[in-house]
Amino acid sequence: MLDEEQNDRDRQAAEETADASLVAIEALNKETLLKIDILRAEGVTAESAKQIVACYEKVTRTVEKYNLDRRCVYDFVSYLYDQKDYKYAAQLGERLLSDCGVSRNDDGAFFASVQNLVGIIYADQHI
Repeated sequence: MLDEEQNDRDRQAAEETADASLVAIEALNKETLLKIDILRAEGVTAESAKQIVACYEKVTRTVEKYNLDRRCVYDFVSYLYDQKDYKYAAQLGERLLSDCGVSRNDDGAFFASVQNLVGIIYADQHI
């Protein structure tokens, strides 16, 4: 029979490790989002636009993988819309809508904001 106390200690250690990893991932995401803010503040050029998208994609991957706060993905969709990359914005927006529908962490106002943004993207594409 399994040692219940050892199992509890192992579980607690694993949870603490996972929590520490999530804190580190969130800190790295914040650093990357700060880089995006700096690039945008300097003015978006063809070169910086590529860097901004690459940074947003890194953050988006970790947000989706670890079910973190999705507001930065919303910002990415909005950025793509502003850059008139409607196809990518619509694809990512639909994915965000789907994730919001599955997650219990998102409030109704955020979900409604995502729905509005995706609707605007489609309206501007005349789809």
